[in-house]
Amino acid sequence: METTLQLLKRLRSSGMTQIEISKETGIPQPRLSRWEQGDVARSADDALRLNDLAARRDAESASVAERSSHAAA
Repeated sequence: METTLQLLKRLRSSGMTQIEISKETGIPQPRLSRWEQGDVARSADDALRLNDLAARRDAESASVAERSSHAAA
């Protein structure tokens, strides 16, 4: 399993803002900012919420790619 910081970095690199991540997970935006600055996540629940969001984003990306490949065929 990825660390909280790795999950956050992955979501941010997919184009999500801290505000979007906060709205999707319920994790306060200032906490996300502290994590990006190196403060350690204090709650396993937060890591699980980030993991859930990352998994949903991965599934959405895969679905879009699959539809694109079918449309091209």
